[in-house]
Amino acid sequence: MNWNDAKTAATALGGYLTTVNTKAENDWLTAIFNNPYGQSWIGANDIATTNTWVWDNGTTDNDNGLTDNICGSNGCPNSNATWADNITSKWASDEPNRNGASCGYIWTTSGTWDDILYGSKYAIIEFDL
Repeated sequence: MNWNDAKTAATALGGYLTTVNTKAENDWLTAIFNNPYGQSWIGANDIATTNTWVWDNGTTDNDNGLTDNICGSNGCPNSNATWADNITSKWASDEPNRNGASCGYIWTTSGTWDDILYGSKYAIIEFDL
């Protein structure tokens, strides 16, 4: 489904598109979802304001460490965001690179992210218990 339909489905189920907080979580999601199913939507998006990335659950890029930085120090597009090791990139090379509202997904089996305006992918839904 597309990202908006995925968000609607997640909300209807009482959840939201996943917020990826750590590299370990990203690696686990990649292994569980990307390998058997393919590319999977995550909650990162800049729908409300171009190049201002937020998570579907309402947390933002600058939330005092509640979630990892989505865009890095040079902002988006073309993020330099890395995981806590300050080495491993979150985004694929030169991503995110869309000029306009776009949504993030786990792109490859390496677990890097990409952004796209439209498309059909699986959705990773997270629930707070």
